[in-house]
Amino acid sequence: MHTVNDIYNFVNSIAPFENALDFDNVGLLIGDMKCNVTSILLALDVNKAVIAEAVASRVSLIICHHPPIWQPLKKIVPSNYVWNLIKHDINLIAAHTNLDLARGGVNSCLANALELNNQVPLEIKSCKPCFIVVVFVPIESLPKLKKAMVQAGAGEIGNYQSCSFTCEGVGTFIAGASANPHVGETGEETCVKEVKLEMACKSSNLDKVIAALKSVHPYEEPVFHVFENRGLGEQLNMGVWGELTFPASSLDFLEFVTKKLKVDGCRYFFPKKQEIRRVACCGGQGSSCLGAAVAAGTDVLVTGDVKHNVWYEAERLGLGLIDAGHFATEVLVLDWLKAKIVAHYKKIKCTRAFGDLALERFFCVEGLERN
Repeated sequence: MHTVNDIYNFVNSIAPFENALDFDNVGLLIGDMKCNVTSILLALDVNKAVIAEAVASRVSLIICHHPPIWQPLKKIVPSNYVWNLIKHDINLIAAHTNLDLARGGVNSCLANALELNNQVPLEIKSCKPCFIVVVFVPIESLPKLKKAMVQAGAGEIGNYQSCSFTCEGVGTFIAGASANPHVGETGEETCVKEVKLEMACKSSNLDKVIAALKSVHPYEEPVFHVFENRGLGEQLNMGVWGELTFPASSLDFLEFVTKKLKVDGCRYFFPKKQEIRRVACCGGQGSSCLGAAVAAGTDVLVTGDVKHNVWYEAERLGLGLIDAGHFATEVLVLDWLKAKIVAHYKKIKCTRAFGDLALERFFCVEGLERN
C-alpha cells in the first residue's frame, strides 16, 4: 500500500517543490503523510464540485495546481473548502509554480498542444547548482552502491539516467582500537583495492542520495565528498518558444489555437497582417514574458490573463498577442501528470476531475472573449 508520502516524493521527483517561486504555497497543504492512498483525483482548481466528486468516488488524495490555501485563514467553517476536505479525510497536495517550471510541465504541454517544433526555453528564471557526489568503495561492493544511489536520484543529467564515472585505486587506513573494520585488523595498516565513484545529483535529491550511500556502504565510516557543480546546474525556465511546421496567417493561427486549446474564443492583437512562423507560449498569466518573446524573435505570444496595459505594450513592441485564458493554457498539464502517475503506480486509480472544467465553462460564456 502506498502512502501520501510516497506520492509526495514522486511528484517532488518530477517537479521539485523547492523550485516553486517564493510567493507560492505548494506541497502537502492538508492531510497526513502516513495516510494510505488508493485513488487520486487531479484538478487545476479545488471547488465545491471537485470536492463532491472526490467524496462520491471515495478519493483519498487530490493533487491540484492552484493552491486553495493562499492567504492566512482566519476561520475554518463549513463553507470553507478546507473544512470539507478535512471532514471527508481527503489529503491535498498542491503543485503550482514548481509544475510551471518543471521539465515537461505546464509550458511544455502548451507548446506540444500548439505543435511547436525545435522548442527552446523562453525565459530563464533561475539556475540551481548541481552536486557531484564522490565516494570510495571496495570493487565488489560497487554494483550494489551504485544501484542504491541511482534509485535515490543520483546520476540524472538531462534526459540521461544512471550516469557515473569510475576509476580504480588503492585505499589505505589504520583502524583504531574501538573500530569495527569491514576488512583488515585494528592497529594495522590495511590496503584495499577500491573504486572511486562519481555521480551527479540534483539539490532536491542530495539528502536521499547520501542516506542511500550510507545505508549500503560496507564500511563503518564511508569516505565521500560532495562538490557543487554549476556547469551541470538545473536551469529553471518560464515559457517556451518554437516554430510552426508551416507558416500561417494571423487569423488562421488564431483559429488553430482555439481548436487545439478547445476554447470558444480568444482575445487577440496582431500588429499587422503577417505570417506566423515563430510562436512563444506561457501557461497561465505569462505577460511578464513579453520582452523575452520579442528578444527571441517570435511573432506572437500565447498566454492567459492579459491585463489592459499589456495589450498596449504588445502594440508598442510590435508583438502579436493571444489570450486563450488561464484555465485552457494550464489544464493540459493534468494529462501529463496523470500519465506519469499511472506509469509509476500500477495499482493506484488516478482520474481527472470534471468539476473545475464545468465551472470554467460556466464562467466563459460563448463568444464573450471573441474580438
